[in-house]
Amino acid sequence: MTDRTENPANNSIPSTTRPSSIPVRSIYLQPARLLHTPLTTTKPSLKYSLVKSKWKIDKLPSPNRQVGPPLESDPHLQAEPPWTRLSTEEPLSPELRAEVRQELIHSHLMGDMNEYRRQMKYSWCTPDCYMEIQSENTQFESRLLLGMCNKVVPFYWMPQLETNGHALPLLPFRCLFGGWFKFYDDEPSIEFGNFFADLLRVLPTGPLTIPGIISTHKRLYDPASSLLNTIKLHPPTSDQGEPWGPWKHPEKYQLKQTYRAIIMMMDRYVSSDFDLRIPEKSFIDVAEHARKQTVLLVRTGEDEGISSLVDFETLRASGKCLPLDRNDVEVDSEDVVRVSIADAVEFVCGLEDPSSIERGISVDRQRKAEAAADGLMREADEKGIDGGYLTWRAVRCVKARRMGEEFREEGLWEFNRVWR
Repeated sequence: MTDRTENPANNSIPSTTRPSSIPVRSIYLQPARLLHTPLTTTKPSLKYSLVKSKWKIDKLPSPNRQVGPPLESDPHLQAEPPWTRLSTEEPLSPELRAEVRQELIHSHLMGDMNEYRRQMKYSWCTPDCYMEIQSENTQFESRLLLGMCNKVVPFYWMPQLETNGHALPLLPFRCLFGGWFKFYDDEPSIEFGNFFADLLRVLPTGPLTIPGIISTHKRLYDPASSLLNTIKLHPPTSDQGEPWGPWKHPEKYQLKQTYRAIIMMMDRYVSSDFDLRIPEKSFIDVAEHARKQTVLLVRTGEDEGISSLVDFETLRASGKCLPLDRNDVEVDSEDVVRVSIADAVEFVCGLEDPSSIERGISVDRQRKAEAAADGLMREADEKGIDGGYLTWRAVRCVKARRMGEEFREEGLWEFNRVWR
């Protein structure tokens, strides 16, 4: 075993996340937690300072050793054990090889989850990805089918002074995301567009009353259901272009009964009291905000075929209903209630038939992860376990875990650094 490590090659990882080839000494770097605090290592000949959230090497020592310097994209550099910079002794034992393969599988599945989180956030903050209802006569368009399928409920974001003319705040999305994952013990299906809610933004020129929203929803749902049934009966042929979404895998997409039976409306956006200058307000407790933000749950009267009839009496009996404070419905209406987002998510998810819900990692996802891991292991057999970043990292993760240490553990992609 030598005292130097060759920089790993690319395993489909962007260059900004690979160890650089700049020669620096193999030393223990001190942890850095403050973004704008200059850092000095225990060796005076090598100093790192953080400039615009990037690491900058101010001085290089003599290049007598090749090691991986800190990741330039990581402003929160943590100390890594010196042994991780040494080359891996090969061949791997059968036990170590099996653990490395399992780590690669885990890494692939974590990558799936993080990509899903990014896509969901993008779909809620990009106008091209959600529907804008501009009038009371808005009609269904085929491009909307993908967003409607595999969603538990439609989420109508009503016009408000805080958001009119501006991008929609993402905090309500985070509340919905957290509540949905919590209900399914952090194991809901994340394939084929599965999510709790489908965002529909109502503009000031659109329907502003609850009866108007119900009428609009019916005009959107009925043709969408008809189109999906047509696709399943007559799948598109190859000469009709490259199929995607429901057109490519019609058996994987459905319009849920809950999507037709119940509507969620947010007519009052509640801003957070976030203030970076005040320590106790320098972060947002998402679970707490989900209890402050309220929404309306509206029965459409179309609940045939649903496993549990939509009945708000349990919400009223438990004292979870708040004053409606609207002039377009009766105060004691049986078809409309105002509750917190947290209670709304739990109630609506409870309407689904548990036997029809896919949970956890599907067989297809597991097979893809295993195939990817096996491909990386074959590549490592040819180039060496340190020849690619993913296998280089995996073997060090396994060794560190055996010694009760941590090494570049995979984590969930953060929606926002101040959300907790």
